Amino acid sequence: MLLVRSADLNAAATLLIALVLAAVGIYAVTAYAVVQRTREIGIRVALGARASWVLALFVRRKMPVVAMRITLGVAGSSGVGRLMRGMLVQTTPSIRRLAARVTSDHGRARRPAQISSTLGYDWDRRMWEGTVVSIHVAPDASAPMQSITEVRAFPGRGLDGDRYLTGTGFWSKTSSHGGREVTLVEIEAVEALFGDVADAAGDRVGITLAAADTRRNIATAGVPLNHLVGREFRVGAVLMRGTRLCEPCKHLDDLTQRGVMTGLIHRGGLRAQILSEGVVHVGDAVRPKSS
Repeated sequence: MLLVRSADLNAAATLLIALVLAAVGIYAVTAYAVVQRTREIGIRVALGARASWVLALFVRRKMPVVAMRITLGVAGSSGVGRLMRGMLVQTTPSIRRLAARVTSDHGRARRPAQISSTLGYDWDRRMWEGTVVSIHVAPDASAPMQSITEVRAFPGRGLDGDRYLTGTGFWSKTSSHGGREVTLVEIEAVEALFGDVADAAGDRVGITLAAADTRRNIATAGVPLNHLVGREFRVGAVLMRGTRLCEPCKHLDDLTQRGVMTGLIHRGGLRAQILSEGVVHVGDAVRPKSS
């Protein structure tokens, strides 16, 4: 979008410069004609001619020439514009449609899908496949997360035995876009808290945290969760749709330790809706719906 606006500004600036140059050119030609007829003007004024008459005389004589030059300039610029448009490389209608679709899409997570669809291939297909590392549920708000080997997922409700299915979660009474049926987190983000994440001062966070301590239901490995917002994917036999990022909150800091919230900003996982009923097991494959 910024590139399009920049191009518009450049075009406007170029047109303004051209207009100024044209005005200067017309002024220079008119001034030259006046200088050439200075004596004639003096005689006319001496004989009683008014300044407005003299001005009208030059306007009548020069306006046809100016109008002709403006007409030729407009026609010439239009022709040159069409010629340059035809000489541009790879400006076919399909490429222009692709550019329009990309610039009009404000959802970052959806851009790869729309670009790939326009180009004629599936961005998701066979580009990644991960696994379920662990599964966690908690019966009540703030209760310790319990690690289990399998869990049944219910569409529109949540996971069996979890506090958000029964409506007893810490945020259950607070409305949330996309719901709180299930949350996922990348195990890579959890492990990075110990050595790869730095705070605002540049110091390593150095936090050792178990996947269950993030209070996310499903920990995955090899899954680009941030890119699944607005996309459907399968966790074992269960179909899900990512709704939004699951950003960490201060409640997570209170239940774990200071620095966890900062370390997981933009890496806190994904909220998803459950679209089909089924059982999720540890070790199940996580893959795009299309594969």
